[in-house]
Amino acid sequence: LTGSLLWEIEGSTTECVGSIVTDGTLVFASGGYPDKLTIAVRGDGSGEIAWRNSVQTYVPSMLVHDGYLYTVTDGGVALCWEAASGKEVWKSRLGGTFNSSLVLVGDQILAGAGALIAERLGRRRCLIVTDSNAAPLYLARLEAELAAAGHEALPALIVPAGEGSKDFAGLQKLLEQILAAGVDRKTLLIAFGGGVIGDLTGVAASLALRGLDFVQMPTTLLAQVDSSVGGKTGINSAAGKNTVGSFYQPRLVIADVGLLDSLPAREMRGGYAEVVKYGLIKDAAFFDWCRANGGRLLSGDREAQIYAVGISCEHKARIVAADEREAGERALLNFGHTFG
Repeated sequence: LTGSLLWEIEGSTTECVGSIVTDGTLVFASGGYPDKLTIAVRGDGSGEIAWRNSVQTYVPSMLVHDGYLYTVTDGGVALCWEAASGKEVWKSRLGGTFNSSLVLVGDQILAGAGALIAERLGRRRCLIVTDSNAAPLYLARLEAELAAAGHEALPALIVPAGEGSKDFAGLQKLLEQILAAGVDRKTLLIAFGGGVIGDLTGVAASLALRGLDFVQMPTTLLAQVDSSVGGKTGINSAAGKNTVGSFYQPRLVIADVGLLDSLPAREMRGGYAEVVKYGLIKDAAFFDWCRANGGRLLSGDREAQIYAVGISCEHKARIVAADEREAGERALLNFGHTFG
């Protein structure tokens, strides 16, 4: 009230690039030379440092939710810390960015998904579209995360699992359910499942009310490294697979490798073939990494899975950014998809 200086922290030449207050503790990020730090100062007037973390790049945005501090650095890393102690809970690389999409890859990031969506897109009315495989395993967890982060979650729509849902009849049914749910143009659709759910929800999002924002939350390895990234959406017709659809980018992709534990081995191998493809068409060093580490990925090694999904998404994002509508280089991504 008096304007008197209560405390001052001396150290490196810095600038404050972000700050937030949680439970009486001031957390601020500095961005100067020689260190880029995130510092928490106790709120009792003493100026005592509660914790200090060094990061490699600027931390321009921070969000606190349920005792955890979420940050996304401008160097392409997302972090979650315990707000009270500064202990790192998880760290994820961003698989790539293009147009208005952000791709986030990590382990157990379903926990905190609501907060990540809020930080990127604000608190929204959300409508989850999932299938009969993913719903009994993970739907309740996602709904709880959305509610805890302050989103309004409409009753989820559960589609029968499998390619049989990805046709004109399935699309019409889904669109009618979306409109009957009372959505408006600020409603956010969340595609929570494998490639079928991502494709079908993407087409529906591009059509309902002439376009709704949507988020991809892929639950299979194949969807995490391929169909969830790049904005290709489609349904099947009598003319062939994915012959009807649109280029419509998700606002956010959240790929949690922790969800892969529920997949059969055959599904994991199918997704891994898509991972290897990026090495074959774009990155010889990554192909060598796959030869050396493919077994680790398939056996559930989290570090290997995060690295592989992140690199795959990064390669796809770069190709899509240069050729979104497949007029040239993007055709490389079809390698291995067809015979004959």
